[in-house]
Amino acid sequence: MMGKFREKLAATNLLRQIGEPLSGQQVEEAVHEMCNFSLVARSTEQQLSIRDYYQKRAIATTLWA
Repeated sequence: MMGKFREKLAATNLLRQIGEPLSGQQVEEAVHEMCNFSLVARSTEQQLSIRDYYQKRAIATTLWA
């Protein structure tokens, strides 16, 4: 249940930030957060494939670059 809330919160924050340019530091933090999320998802048995992980990382880097 908490996972869905976190996903919705992350999506809301992303939508809010899309129109705002981010600094290099913010991009690094966003990518780091996504990497951490990937590890958390795996540890809670919400298996993410390696392909999904790199797609999400690439999307984050592209959006915030």
